[in-house]
Amino acid sequence: MMFNFKKFFGEKDESPLANVEEVTRILDYLPVTDPVQSLQELTHWLNQLATKENFKLKKRIQLAERFDQSAQQHVRKLLVEYIKTPRMNKARDETIWNTCKQFESAVNLADFRCLADYQKDAEGVSAEEIALLAVRAMRALTMQVHWLHLRYQSLPEDFWDKIYAIFNVSEQYGFSRLAVSLNAYAKVETSVLVEMLKILMMEVSSPDQLTKSQIEIARLLIEDYATSFVWEDLPAGGTVFHMDFASRNPPLRLSQMTQSHFMTRCFGPGKIVSSMVIALKQLESGAIPKGFDIQRFRDFEREDLLEVLLHLSQAWGKAKSKSQEELALDNKRDSQRKKAFSYLDVIHGLGNIHKKLHSLSDVFNNAHAENDINQLMQKNIDASIQVESWVVENVSKRGYGLTIPSLKQDWVQGSVVLAVKLSESPWAIGVIRRIEVDKKADTRVGISVLSLQPVAVRLRPVITDSTVWESKEHTSSAQNIDALLLKAEPPTESVDTLLVEMNSYHLHRIYELITSEGTRLIRLDFCEENFKRLDRVAFSEVKKEDLKKSASLYR
Repeated sequence: MMFNFKKFFGEKDESPLANVEEVTRILDYLPVTDPVQSLQELTHWLNQLATKENFKLKKRIQLAERFDQSAQQHVRKLLVEYIKTPRMNKARDETIWNTCKQFESAVNLADFRCLADYQKDAEGVSAEEIALLAVRAMRALTMQVHWLHLRYQSLPEDFWDKIYAIFNVSEQYGFSRLAVSLNAYAKVETSVLVEMLKILMMEVSSPDQLTKSQIEIARLLIEDYATSFVWEDLPAGGTVFHMDFASRNPPLRLSQMTQSHFMTRCFGPGKIVSSMVIALKQLESGAIPKGFDIQRFRDFEREDLLEVLLHLSQAWGKAKSKSQEELALDNKRDSQRKKAFSYLDVIHGLGNIHKKLHSLSDVFNNAHAENDINQLMQKNIDASIQVESWVVENVSKRGYGLTIPSLKQDWVQGSVVLAVKLSESPWAIGVIRRIEVDKKADTRVGISVLSLQPVAVRLRPVITDSTVWESKEHTSSAQNIDALLLKAEPPTESVDTLLVEMNSYHLHRIYELITSEGTRLIRLDFCEENFKRLDRVAFSEVKKEDLKKSASLYR
Protein backbone atom coordinates (compact mmCIF):
# COMPACT_ATOMS: atom_id res chain seq x y z
CA MET A 1 0.00 0.00 0.00
CA MET A 2 1.32 3.43 -1.00
CA PHE A 3 1.31 6.08 1.70
CA ASN A 4 -0.08 9.51 0.81
CA PHE A 5 2.92 11.73 1.52
CA LYS A 6 1.25 14.68 -0.24
CA LYS A 7 -0.74 15.49 2.86
CA PHE A 8 2.49 16.59 4.56
CA PHE A 9 3.72 19.00 1.90
CA GLY A 10 0.73 19.68 -0.31
CA GLU A 11 -0.07 23.38 -0.57
CA LYS A 12 -3.35 24.53 0.86
CA ASP A 13 -5.53 26.93 -1.06
CA GLU A 14 -4.91 30.19 0.79
CA SER A 15 -7.25 32.21 -1.42
CA PRO A 16 -10.24 33.74 0.43
CA LEU A 17 -12.41 32.47 -2.44
CA ALA A 18 -11.92 28.92 -1.17
CA ASN A 19 -13.47 29.77 2.19
CA VAL A 20 -17.18 30.56 2.43
CA GLU A 21 -16.70 32.49 5.68
CA GLU A 22 -13.96 34.63 4.11
CA VAL A 23 -16.19 35.45 1.13
CA THR A 24 -18.97 36.46 3.52
CA ARG A 25 -16.53 38.67 5.42
CA ILE A 26 -15.43 40.34 2.16
CA LEU A 27 -19.02 41.14 1.25
CA ASP A 28 -19.93 42.30 4.77
CA TYR A 29 -17.02 44.75 4.87
CA LEU A 30 -17.73 46.43 1.55
CA PRO A 31 -18.00 50.21 2.15
CA VAL A 32 -21.74 50.84 1.87
CA THR A 33 -21.31 54.62 1.55
CA ASP A 34 -18.67 54.38 -1.18
CA PRO A 35 -20.12 52.56 -4.21
CA VAL A 36 -17.01 53.23 -6.30
CA GLN A 37 -14.69 51.47 -3.85
CA SER A 38 -17.20 48.64 -3.39
CA LEU A 39 -17.37 47.99 -7.13
CA GLN A 40 -13.60 48.20 -7.46
CA GLU A 41 -13.17 45.55 -4.76
CA LEU A 42 -15.82 43.31 -6.32
CA THR A 43 -14.15 43.75 -9.71
CA HIS A 44 -10.90 42.52 -8.18
CA TRP A 45 -12.51 39.39 -6.73
CA LEU A 46 -14.42 38.61 -9.93
CA ASN A 47 -11.17 38.79 -11.91
CA GLN A 48 -9.57 36.49 -9.35
CA LEU A 49 -12.49 34.09 -9.65
CA ALA A 50 -12.27 34.04 -13.45
CA THR A 51 -8.58 33.14 -13.52
CA LYS A 52 -8.45 30.75 -10.55
CA GLU A 53 -7.57 27.19 -11.57
CA ASN A 54 -8.70 23.90 -10.00
CA PHE A 55 -11.99 25.37 -8.84
CA LYS A 56 -15.24 23.42 -8.90
CA LEU A 57 -17.72 24.75 -11.46
CA LYS A 58 -20.70 24.81 -9.11
CA LYS A 59 -18.76 26.81 -6.53
CA ARG A 60 -17.47 29.22 -9.21
CA ILE A 61 -21.04 29.81 -10.40
CA GLN A 62 -22.29 30.42 -6.85
CA LEU A 63 -19.52 32.93 -6.08
CA ALA A 64 -20.03 34.76 -9.38
CA GLU A 65 -23.71 35.13 -8.50
CA ARG A 66 -22.98 36.36 -4.96
CA PHE A 67 -20.52 39.01 -6.16
CA ASP A 68 -22.88 40.12 -8.93
CA GLN A 69 -25.88 40.41 -6.60
CA SER A 70 -23.86 42.30 -3.97
CA ALA A 71 -22.87 44.87 -6.57
CA GLN A 72 -26.29 45.77 -7.95
CA GLN A 73 -27.18 48.40 -5.33
CA HIS A 74 -23.85 50.14 -5.95
CA VAL A 75 -24.32 50.03 -9.73
CA ARG A 76 -27.77 51.60 -9.38
CA LYS A 77 -26.45 54.41 -7.15
CA LEU A 78 -23.68 55.31 -9.57
CA LEU A 79 -25.98 55.09 -12.59
CA VAL A 80 -28.44 57.54 -11.00
CA GLU A 81 -25.60 59.89 -10.03
CA TYR A 82 -24.11 59.71 -13.52
CA ILE A 83 -27.38 60.53 -15.25
CA LYS A 84 -28.83 63.04 -12.80
CA THR A 85 -25.80 65.14 -11.80
CA PRO A 86 -25.90 68.37 -13.81
CA ARG A 87 -22.65 69.13 -15.64
CA MET A 88 -20.62 66.55 -13.77
CA ASN A 89 -16.96 67.23 -13.16
CA LYS A 90 -14.86 65.33 -15.70
CA ALA A 91 -12.78 63.57 -13.03
CA ARG A 92 -15.90 62.20 -11.31
CA ASP A 93 -17.41 61.35 -14.68
CA GLU A 94 -14.33 59.29 -15.60
CA THR A 95 -14.25 57.56 -12.20
CA ILE A 96 -17.88 56.42 -12.32
CA TRP A 97 -17.82 55.42 -15.99
CA ASN A 98 -14.59 53.43 -15.80
CA THR A 99 -15.50 51.76 -12.49
CA CYS A 100 -18.88 50.52 -13.73
CA LYS A 101 -17.61 49.48 -17.14
CA GLN A 102 -14.70 47.54 -15.62
CA PHE A 103 -17.06 45.84 -13.17
CA GLU A 104 -19.39 44.66 -15.95
CA SER A 105 -16.36 43.38 -17.88
CA ALA A 106 -15.25 41.43 -14.80
CA VAL A 107 -18.73 39.91 -14.46
CA ASN A 108 -18.53 38.82 -18.08
CA LEU A 109 -15.06 37.35 -17.60
CA ALA A 110 -16.18 35.26 -14.62
CA ASP A 111 -19.40 34.15 -16.33
CA PHE A 112 -17.57 33.24 -19.54
CA ARG A 113 -15.14 31.13 -17.51
CA CYS A 114 -18.10 29.29 -16.00
CA LEU A 115 -19.66 28.71 -19.44
CA ALA A 116 -16.33 27.40 -20.76
CA ASP A 117 -16.03 25.00 -17.80
CA TYR A 118 -19.65 23.91 -18.28
CA GLN A 119 -18.91 22.88 -21.86
CA LYS A 120 -16.06 20.69 -20.59
CA ASP A 121 -17.96 19.11 -17.70
CA ALA A 122 -21.57 19.93 -16.81
CA GLU A 123 -21.79 17.43 -13.95
CA GLY A 124 -23.60 18.72 -10.86
CA VAL A 125 -24.98 21.88 -12.53
CA SER A 126 -28.70 22.04 -13.30
CA ALA A 127 -30.23 23.62 -16.41
CA GLU A 128 -31.73 26.39 -14.26
CA GLU A 129 -28.34 27.24 -12.73
CA ILE A 130 -26.50 27.50 -16.05
CA ALA A 131 -29.42 29.37 -17.64
CA LEU A 132 -29.31 31.92 -14.81
CA LEU A 133 -25.57 32.30 -15.30
CA ALA A 134 -26.03 32.92 -19.05
CA VAL A 135 -28.77 35.45 -18.31
CA ARG A 136 -26.42 37.33 -15.96
CA ALA A 137 -23.69 37.26 -18.62
CA MET A 138 -26.10 38.74 -21.17
CA ARG A 139 -27.28 41.39 -18.70
CA ALA A 140 -23.66 42.35 -18.01
CA LEU A 141 -23.23 42.89 -21.75
CA THR A 142 -26.42 44.97 -21.70
CA MET A 143 -24.93 47.25 -19.04
CA GLN A 144 -21.58 47.42 -20.83
CA VAL A 145 -23.26 48.68 -23.96
CA HIS A 146 -25.47 50.99 -21.87
CA TRP A 147 -22.42 52.74 -20.44
CA LEU A 148 -21.02 53.07 -23.96
CA HIS A 149 -24.30 54.60 -25.14
CA LEU A 150 -24.18 57.12 -22.28
CA ARG A 151 -20.83 58.25 -23.70
CA TYR A 152 -22.01 58.03 -27.33
CA GLN A 153 -19.23 55.57 -28.10
CA SER A 154 -19.26 52.75 -30.63
CA LEU A 155 -19.31 49.10 -29.57
CA PRO A 156 -16.05 47.12 -29.44
CA GLU A 157 -15.30 44.85 -32.39
CA ASP A 158 -15.73 41.64 -30.38
CA PHE A 159 -19.09 42.63 -28.87
CA TRP A 160 -21.24 40.61 -31.27
CA ASP A 161 -18.87 37.66 -30.92
CA LYS A 162 -19.68 37.62 -27.21
CA ILE A 163 -23.42 37.86 -27.87
CA TYR A 164 -23.24 34.93 -30.26
CA ALA A 165 -21.05 32.87 -27.89
CA ILE A 166 -23.61 33.09 -25.07
CA PHE A 167 -26.59 32.48 -27.32
CA ASN A 168 -24.90 29.61 -29.15
CA VAL A 169 -24.17 27.76 -25.89
CA SER A 170 -27.72 28.33 -24.67
CA GLU A 171 -29.14 27.01 -27.95
CA GLN A 172 -26.75 24.06 -28.00
CA TYR A 173 -27.73 22.95 -24.49
CA GLY A 174 -31.39 23.84 -24.87
CA PHE A 175 -31.85 26.58 -22.25
CA SER A 176 -32.10 29.73 -24.42
CA ARG A 177 -35.84 30.06 -23.69
CA LEU A 178 -35.78 28.64 -20.16
CA ALA A 179 -37.43 31.17 -17.83
CA VAL A 180 -35.50 31.97 -14.64
CA SER A 181 -35.76 34.53 -11.82
CA LEU A 182 -32.75 36.73 -11.19
CA ASN A 183 -33.33 36.52 -7.45
CA ALA A 184 -35.97 35.56 -4.90
CA TYR A 185 -37.51 39.05 -5.06
CA ALA A 186 -37.73 39.33 -8.86
CA LYS A 187 -41.33 39.80 -10.01
CA VAL A 188 -40.70 38.90 -13.64
CA GLU A 189 -38.91 35.88 -15.06
CA THR A 190 -36.53 36.25 -17.97
CA SER A 191 -34.43 34.11 -20.30
CA VAL A 192 -31.26 34.29 -22.38
CA LEU A 193 -33.31 35.02 -25.50
CA VAL A 194 -35.28 37.82 -23.82
CA GLU A 195 -32.09 39.44 -22.53
CA MET A 196 -30.49 39.24 -25.97
CA LEU A 197 -33.56 40.81 -27.57
CA LYS A 198 -33.22 43.77 -25.18
CA ILE A 199 -29.72 44.39 -26.52
CA LEU A 200 -30.79 44.00 -30.15
CA MET A 201 -33.83 46.28 -29.80
CA MET A 202 -31.73 48.99 -28.16
CA GLU A 203 -29.20 48.81 -30.99
CA VAL A 204 -31.87 49.39 -33.65
CA SER A 205 -33.31 52.32 -31.65
CA SER A 206 -30.65 54.91 -32.60
CA PRO A 207 -29.65 55.76 -28.99
CA ASP A 208 -27.12 58.28 -30.31
CA GLN A 209 -30.08 60.57 -31.03
CA LEU A 210 -31.16 60.66 -27.37
CA THR A 211 -29.91 62.53 -24.31
CA LYS A 212 -28.44 60.61 -21.37
CA SER A 213 -31.74 60.71 -19.44
CA GLN A 214 -33.63 59.61 -22.54
CA ILE A 215 -31.24 56.69 -23.08
CA GLU A 216 -32.01 55.49 -19.56
CA ILE A 217 -35.76 55.88 -20.20
CA ALA A 218 -35.36 53.84 -23.40
CA ARG A 219 -33.57 51.10 -21.46
CA LEU A 220 -36.38 50.93 -18.90
CA LEU A 221 -39.08 50.88 -21.59
CA ILE A 222 -37.29 48.09 -23.44
CA GLU A 223 -37.16 46.10 -20.18
CA ASP A 224 -40.91 46.57 -19.77
CA TYR A 225 -41.73 45.60 -23.37
CA ALA A 226 -39.17 42.79 -23.74
CA THR A 227 -41.59 39.88 -23.33
CA SER A 228 -43.59 41.20 -26.32
CA PHE A 229 -40.62 41.12 -28.70
CA VAL A 230 -40.60 38.36 -31.33
CA TRP A 231 -37.81 36.09 -32.60
CA GLU A 232 -38.21 34.01 -35.76
CA ASP A 233 -36.09 31.98 -38.16
CA LEU A 234 -37.72 33.73 -41.15
CA PRO A 235 -39.48 37.08 -41.65
CA ALA A 236 -42.94 36.98 -40.08
CA GLY A 237 -45.52 39.26 -38.52
CA GLY A 238 -43.94 41.68 -36.07
CA THR A 239 -40.37 41.14 -37.33
CA VAL A 240 -38.74 44.30 -38.68
CA PHE A 241 -35.03 43.56 -38.25
CA HIS A 242 -32.60 40.71 -38.76
CA MET A 243 -29.35 39.50 -37.22
CA ASP A 244 -26.66 37.70 -39.23
CA PHE A 245 -24.60 35.71 -36.73
CA ALA A 246 -22.26 34.51 -39.49
CA SER A 247 -20.93 38.01 -40.17
CA ARG A 248 -21.09 39.12 -36.50
CA ASN A 249 -22.34 42.51 -37.68
CA PRO A 250 -24.87 44.73 -35.88
CA PRO A 251 -28.58 44.07 -36.55
CA LEU A 252 -30.16 45.63 -39.63
CA ARG A 253 -33.65 46.43 -40.87
CA LEU A 254 -35.25 43.78 -43.07
CA SER A 255 -35.41 44.65 -46.76
CA GLN A 256 -35.80 42.98 -50.13
CA MET A 257 -32.00 42.66 -50.22
CA THR A 258 -31.86 40.63 -46.98
CA GLN A 259 -30.35 37.20 -47.57
CA SER A 260 -31.55 34.41 -45.27
CA HIS A 261 -29.43 31.42 -44.28
CA PHE A 262 -29.10 29.04 -41.33
CA MET A 263 -27.34 31.67 -39.15
CA THR A 264 -29.80 34.48 -39.85
CA ARG A 265 -32.58 35.29 -37.40
CA CYS A 266 -35.39 37.84 -37.62
CA PHE A 267 -36.76 39.85 -34.71
CA GLY A 268 -38.89 42.86 -33.94
CA PRO A 269 -41.30 44.60 -31.56
CA GLY A 270 -44.23 42.30 -32.31
CA LYS A 271 -47.50 44.13 -31.73
CA ILE A 272 -46.15 46.50 -29.08
CA VAL A 273 -45.77 49.56 -31.36
CA SER A 274 -49.53 50.13 -31.56
CA SER A 275 -49.72 49.90 -27.75
CA MET A 276 -46.90 52.45 -27.47
CA VAL A 277 -48.72 54.90 -29.75
CA ILE A 278 -51.89 54.56 -27.65
CA ALA A 279 -49.88 55.04 -24.43
CA LEU A 280 -48.23 58.12 -25.92
CA LYS A 281 -51.58 59.73 -26.78
CA GLN A 282 -53.02 58.94 -23.34
CA LEU A 283 -49.98 60.36 -21.54
CA GLU A 284 -50.17 63.52 -23.65
CA SER A 285 -53.79 63.96 -22.56
CA GLY A 286 -52.86 63.48 -18.90
CA ALA A 287 -54.20 59.93 -18.50
CA ILE A 288 -52.21 56.92 -17.29
CA PRO A 289 -52.33 54.01 -19.77
CA LYS A 290 -53.59 50.68 -18.49
CA GLY A 291 -50.71 48.44 -17.42
CA PHE A 292 -48.16 51.25 -17.78
CA ASP A 293 -45.88 51.47 -14.72
CA ILE A 294 -45.65 55.26 -14.48
CA GLN A 295 -43.75 55.04 -11.17
CA ARG A 296 -40.74 53.66 -13.05
CA PHE A 297 -40.33 57.09 -14.64
CA ARG A 298 -41.20 59.39 -11.75
CA ASP A 299 -37.65 60.78 -11.60
CA PHE A 300 -37.63 61.81 -15.27
CA GLU A 301 -39.12 64.77 -17.10
CA ARG A 302 -42.54 64.10 -18.63
CA GLU A 303 -41.41 65.61 -21.94
CA ASP A 304 -38.46 63.19 -22.09
CA LEU A 305 -40.74 60.18 -21.57
CA LEU A 306 -43.08 61.34 -24.32
CA GLU A 307 -40.20 62.01 -26.70
CA VAL A 308 -38.67 58.56 -26.10
CA LEU A 309 -42.01 56.81 -26.67
CA LEU A 310 -42.37 58.66 -29.96
CA HIS A 311 -38.74 57.96 -30.90
CA LEU A 312 -39.00 54.21 -30.21
CA SER A 313 -42.35 53.81 -31.97
CA GLN A 314 -40.85 55.44 -35.08
CA ALA A 315 -37.60 53.45 -34.89
CA TRP A 316 -39.44 50.13 -34.47
CA GLY A 317 -42.17 50.77 -37.03
CA LYS A 318 -42.02 49.48 -40.56
CA ALA A 319 -40.11 51.85 -42.88
CA LYS A 320 -42.17 54.12 -45.12
CA SER A 321 -40.94 55.27 -48.52
CA LYS A 322 -40.22 59.01 -48.77
CA SER A 323 -41.22 61.34 -51.56
CA GLN A 324 -38.62 63.14 -53.67
CA GLU A 325 -39.45 66.39 -51.84
CA GLU A 326 -38.82 64.76 -48.43
CA LEU A 327 -35.51 63.26 -49.60
CA ALA A 328 -34.38 66.64 -50.96
CA LEU A 329 -35.28 68.30 -47.65
CA ASP A 330 -33.30 65.65 -45.73
CA ASN A 331 -30.23 66.26 -47.91
CA LYS A 332 -30.51 70.01 -47.36
CA ARG A 333 -30.69 69.57 -43.58
CA ASP A 334 -27.71 67.18 -43.57
CA SER A 335 -25.56 69.77 -45.34
CA GLN A 336 -26.41 72.37 -42.70
CA ARG A 337 -26.70 71.37 -39.06
CA LYS A 338 -27.60 67.82 -38.07
CA LYS A 339 -28.71 66.22 -34.81
CA ALA A 340 -25.83 64.15 -33.52
CA PHE A 341 -25.57 63.63 -29.76
CA SER A 342 -22.02 63.29 -28.54
CA TYR A 343 -19.84 64.03 -25.52
CA LEU A 344 -18.13 67.40 -25.24
CA ASP A 345 -15.43 68.19 -22.68
CA VAL A 346 -15.39 71.87 -21.72
CA ILE A 347 -12.82 74.06 -19.93
CA HIS A 348 -13.32 77.75 -19.18
CA GLY A 349 -10.91 80.39 -17.96
CA LEU A 350 -7.70 81.35 -19.74
CA GLY A 351 -5.53 79.91 -16.96
CA ASN A 352 -7.17 76.47 -17.09
CA ILE A 353 -7.23 76.38 -20.89
CA HIS A 354 -3.57 77.40 -21.05
CA LYS A 355 -2.59 74.68 -18.56
CA LYS A 356 -4.44 71.98 -20.47
CA LEU A 357 -3.07 72.89 -23.89
CA HIS A 358 0.41 73.39 -22.47
CA SER A 359 0.37 69.95 -20.83
CA LEU A 360 -0.28 68.39 -24.23
CA SER A 361 2.55 70.23 -25.99
CA ASP A 362 6.30 69.67 -25.89
CA VAL A 363 8.42 71.15 -23.12
CA PHE A 364 9.28 74.76 -23.76
CA ASN A 365 12.80 75.68 -24.77
CA ASN A 366 14.86 75.66 -21.57
CA ALA A 367 16.17 79.15 -22.29
CA HIS A 368 12.68 80.51 -21.86
CA ALA A 369 11.08 77.98 -19.56
CA GLU A 370 10.44 78.89 -15.95
CA ASN A 371 9.64 76.68 -12.98
CA ASP A 372 5.90 77.17 -13.22
CA ILE A 373 5.96 76.19 -16.92
CA ASN A 374 7.85 72.97 -16.21
CA GLN A 375 5.37 72.08 -13.48
CA LEU A 376 2.57 72.20 -16.05
CA MET A 377 4.09 69.16 -17.71
CA GLN A 378 3.52 66.88 -14.71
CA LYS A 379 1.39 63.79 -15.34
CA ASN A 380 -1.28 64.75 -12.81
CA ILE A 381 -1.91 68.22 -14.21
CA ASP A 382 -5.53 67.38 -15.03
CA ALA A 383 -6.31 67.14 -11.31
CA SER A 384 -6.00 70.91 -11.03
CA ILE A 385 -8.17 71.68 -14.06
CA GLN A 386 -11.94 72.00 -13.77
CA VAL A 387 -13.35 70.13 -16.78
CA GLU A 388 -17.10 69.72 -17.33
CA SER A 389 -18.78 67.12 -19.54
CA TRP A 390 -21.65 68.34 -21.73
CA VAL A 391 -23.83 66.54 -24.26
CA VAL A 392 -23.93 68.16 -27.69
CA GLU A 393 -27.24 68.00 -29.54
CA ASN A 394 -26.33 69.58 -32.86
CA VAL A 395 -23.05 69.74 -34.71
CA SER A 396 -22.02 71.83 -37.69
CA LYS A 397 -18.61 72.36 -39.25
CA ARG A 398 -17.81 75.38 -37.07
CA GLY A 399 -20.12 75.13 -34.09
CA TYR A 400 -22.17 73.20 -31.55
CA GLY A 401 -25.67 73.52 -30.16
CA LEU A 402 -26.57 72.06 -26.77
CA THR A 403 -28.79 72.33 -23.73
CA ILE A 404 -27.29 72.19 -20.23
CA PRO A 405 -28.77 72.49 -16.73
CA SER A 406 -28.50 75.98 -15.26
CA LEU A 407 -26.62 76.53 -12.01
CA LYS A 408 -27.28 79.25 -9.40
CA GLN A 409 -23.88 80.85 -9.83
CA ASP A 410 -23.16 80.02 -13.42
CA TRP A 411 -20.09 81.01 -15.40
CA VAL A 412 -21.90 80.15 -18.65
CA GLN A 413 -22.53 83.56 -20.22
CA GLY A 414 -22.43 85.14 -23.64
CA SER A 415 -18.97 85.85 -25.13
CA VAL A 416 -17.19 83.44 -22.74
CA VAL A 417 -14.25 81.70 -24.41
CA LEU A 418 -14.01 77.90 -23.97
CA ALA A 419 -11.72 75.04 -24.80
CA VAL A 420 -13.86 72.22 -26.21
CA LYS A 421 -13.06 68.62 -27.12
CA LEU A 422 -15.50 66.42 -29.04
CA SER A 423 -14.92 62.68 -28.39
CA GLU A 424 -11.56 61.75 -29.97
CA SER A 425 -10.98 65.10 -31.66
CA PRO A 426 -8.20 67.43 -30.45
CA TRP A 427 -8.96 70.44 -28.26
CA ALA A 428 -10.42 73.47 -30.03
CA ILE A 429 -11.20 77.03 -28.93
CA GLY A 430 -14.77 78.31 -29.11
CA VAL A 431 -16.89 81.16 -27.83
CA ILE A 432 -20.49 81.23 -26.59
CA ARG A 433 -22.33 83.25 -29.23
CA ARG A 434 -25.91 82.43 -28.24
CA ILE A 435 -27.47 81.74 -24.86
CA GLU A 436 -31.06 81.53 -23.59
CA VAL A 437 -32.89 79.95 -20.66
CA ASP A 438 -35.98 77.84 -21.39
CA LYS A 439 -39.08 77.14 -19.28
CA LYS A 440 -37.39 74.27 -17.43
CA ALA A 441 -34.54 76.61 -16.39
CA ASP A 442 -32.18 74.80 -18.75
CA THR A 443 -29.66 76.87 -20.66
CA ARG A 444 -29.55 76.60 -24.44
CA VAL A 445 -26.06 77.37 -25.69
CA GLY A 446 -24.65 78.01 -29.15
CA ILE A 447 -20.86 77.69 -29.43
CA SER A 448 -18.91 79.02 -32.39
CA VAL A 449 -15.46 77.53 -33.04
CA LEU A 450 -12.67 80.11 -33.24
CA SER A 451 -9.77 77.74 -33.86
CA LEU A 452 -9.22 74.03 -34.41
CA GLN A 453 -5.46 74.42 -33.85
CA PRO A 454 -4.95 76.42 -30.64
CA VAL A 455 -1.50 76.58 -29.05
CA ALA A 456 -0.60 77.63 -25.51
CA VAL A 457 2.04 80.38 -25.74
CA ARG A 458 3.55 83.17 -23.67
CA LEU A 459 4.32 86.77 -24.47
CA ARG A 460 7.38 88.52 -23.03
CA PRO A 461 7.82 92.28 -23.47
CA VAL A 462 11.03 93.12 -25.28
CA ILE A 463 13.20 95.39 -23.10
CA THR A 464 14.45 97.49 -26.00
CA ASP A 465 10.90 98.37 -26.90
CA SER A 466 10.43 100.68 -23.90
CA THR A 467 8.73 103.96 -24.64
CA VAL A 468 9.84 107.44 -23.62
CA TRP A 469 7.45 107.18 -20.68
CA GLU A 470 8.98 103.96 -19.28
CA SER A 471 12.36 102.96 -17.95
CA LYS A 472 14.07 99.71 -18.95
CA GLU A 473 13.87 98.54 -15.34
CA HIS A 474 10.08 98.95 -15.38
CA THR A 475 9.74 96.98 -18.61
CA SER A 476 12.08 94.15 -17.63
CA SER A 477 10.15 93.55 -14.44
CA ALA A 478 6.95 92.87 -16.38
CA GLN A 479 5.70 89.30 -16.04
CA ASN A 480 5.27 86.94 -18.95
CA ILE A 481 1.73 86.89 -20.30
CA ASP A 482 -0.25 83.68 -20.89
CA ALA A 483 -1.91 83.68 -24.30
CA LEU A 484 -3.45 81.36 -26.88
CA LEU A 485 -2.23 81.32 -30.45
CA LEU A 486 -5.08 80.76 -32.92
CA LYS A 487 -3.45 79.49 -36.08
CA ALA A 488 -4.72 80.57 -39.48
CA GLU A 489 -7.25 78.21 -41.07
CA PRO A 490 -7.93 79.28 -44.67
CA PRO A 491 -10.31 80.21 -46.12
CA THR A 492 -12.10 81.40 -42.95
CA GLU A 493 -8.96 82.78 -41.28
CA SER A 494 -5.94 83.83 -43.33
CA VAL A 495 -3.63 85.03 -40.52
CA ASP A 496 -2.67 83.93 -37.00
CA THR A 497 -4.19 85.81 -34.06
CA LEU A 498 -3.81 85.78 -30.28
CA LEU A 499 -6.23 85.47 -27.38
CA VAL A 500 -4.92 87.62 -24.53
CA GLU A 501 -6.40 88.69 -21.20
CA MET A 502 -7.80 92.22 -21.19
CA ASN A 503 -5.50 94.98 -19.89
CA SER A 504 -2.52 92.62 -19.73
CA TYR A 505 -0.83 93.89 -22.89
CA HIS A 506 -0.02 97.06 -24.83
CA LEU A 507 -0.76 97.58 -28.49
CA HIS A 508 2.09 98.58 -30.84
CA ARG A 509 4.64 97.07 -28.48
CA ILE A 510 7.12 94.38 -29.50
CA TYR A 511 6.92 91.02 -27.68
CA GLU A 512 8.67 87.70 -27.78
CA LEU A 513 6.13 85.04 -28.72
CA ILE A 514 7.36 81.93 -26.88
CA THR A 515 6.17 78.54 -28.15
CA SER A 516 7.41 74.98 -27.76
CA GLU A 517 8.98 75.31 -31.22
CA GLY A 518 10.96 78.44 -30.43
CA THR A 519 10.62 82.20 -30.21
CA ARG A 520 9.29 84.80 -32.63
CA LEU A 521 9.34 88.58 -32.43
CA ILE A 522 5.93 90.16 -32.97
CA ARG A 523 4.20 93.50 -32.67
CA LEU A 524 0.63 93.65 -31.32
CA ASP A 525 -1.19 95.71 -33.95
CA PHE A 526 -4.87 96.02 -33.05
CA CYS A 527 -7.76 94.31 -31.21
CA GLU A 528 -9.99 92.38 -33.62
CA GLU A 529 -12.72 91.35 -31.18
CA ASN A 530 -13.60 91.62 -27.48
CA PHE A 531 -14.81 88.62 -25.50
CA LYS A 532 -15.56 88.12 -21.81
CA ARG A 533 -12.25 89.15 -20.14
CA LEU A 534 -10.30 88.25 -23.30
CA ASP A 535 -9.29 90.07 -26.48
CA ARG A 536 -8.53 88.65 -29.88
CA VAL A 537 -5.47 90.57 -31.06
CA ALA A 538 -3.91 90.79 -34.51
CA PHE A 539 -0.12 90.90 -34.72
CA SER A 540 2.67 91.15 -37.26
CA GLU A 541 6.15 89.67 -37.44
CA VAL A 542 9.13 91.85 -36.52
CA LYS A 543 12.60 91.27 -37.96
CA LYS A 544 15.64 91.47 -35.70
CA GLU A 545 17.07 94.27 -37.83
CA ASP A 546 13.94 96.36 -37.19
CA LEU A 547 14.25 95.63 -33.48
CA LYS A 548 17.81 96.99 -33.42
CA LYS A 549 16.70 100.16 -35.21
CA SER A 550 13.91 100.60 -32.67
CA ALA A 551 16.34 100.14 -29.78
CA SER A 552 18.80 102.74 -31.11
CA LEU A 553 16.15 105.45 -30.86
CA TYR A 554 16.21 105.28 -27.06
CA ARG A 555 19.96 105.06 -26.43
